[in-house]
Amino acid sequence: MSSQARESLPDRGQVATIPARRRGAGCARASGMAGGVLAAISLTLAAGLPSHAGEICPDNFGVPVRVEAVDRFGDLVLADGATVRLAGLSVPGAGETRQMTVLREAALGREVVLARAKDGKDRYGRAEALVRVSGEATTLQAALLGEGLALARPEPGYLGCMEGFKAAEAPARQARRGLWADRPVAARDEARAGAQLGQFTILAGRVLSVGNGRQVDYLNFGPVWRQDTTARLGKPVRAALEQAGVPLESLSGQWLAVRGVVVEAGGPAIDVRWIEQLELAGAR
Repeated sequence: MSSQARESLPDRGQVATIPARRRGAGCARASGMAGGVLAAISLTLAAGLPSHAGEICPDNFGVPVRVEAVDRFGDLVLADGATVRLAGLSVPGAGETRQMTVLREAALGREVVLARAKDGKDRYGRAEALVRVSGEATTLQAALLGEGLALARPEPGYLGCMEGFKAAEAPARQARRGLWADRPVAARDEARAGAQLGQFTILAGRVLSVGNGRQVDYLNFGPVWRQDTTARLGKPVRAALEQAGVPLESLSGQWLAVRGVVVEAGGPAIDVRWIEQLELAGAR
């Protein structure tokens, strides 16, 4: 088992992430959470934690351009030759019928406007952007989130959009529609959490303990560190939490949801690079 893990970024690539865990051991493995508790958590995720300081959501929408096609990944192919990925989303099952239907009905053959946080393209030749059908007030991102066909995913340049994205998720979350039918995943159900390996998802549960390392802090969802689920926080995340008035140690005993790609690190783990990945559901 590797002592390090890698996390998939929105461009479908991978980069090195923070080191494997160093934390105290417990003595017993517990069973997963009851479905009723998870349902309650899913209704309260919007409480969240403070958003990333100093970053705004791009609103520099440009000139209209026609959508010629929606490709098999759910990316938009524009009349000017550009291929555009919808920024700030994770779309499990990209290309599935319902998602493609919504995108095609909303955008195919219509003009859209783009707001971008940065220029350039990813390794697949795609630009990333917030996308809005010309003349409409809401983005395509919001349309997919509202139907439960995508999950809000923190992304550099778009961290300031997360509050709005999470609000757009609320109807699907409350109705347990689409991807929310089986999310959040119980953090204490290691088998199910581990089955999400390599995938972006949302894990939720009560933080049993907080561990500290030289470079990494740990939010432990179970008592046995070699097999239980963990959120691994880089020191900048701890600093951001403390700056926002949320000491890391105060998260012990709290019900917490964590968004990210599940990696293997002795047990299921998510590397937390931004506080937008964390959402409080309160003490229970």
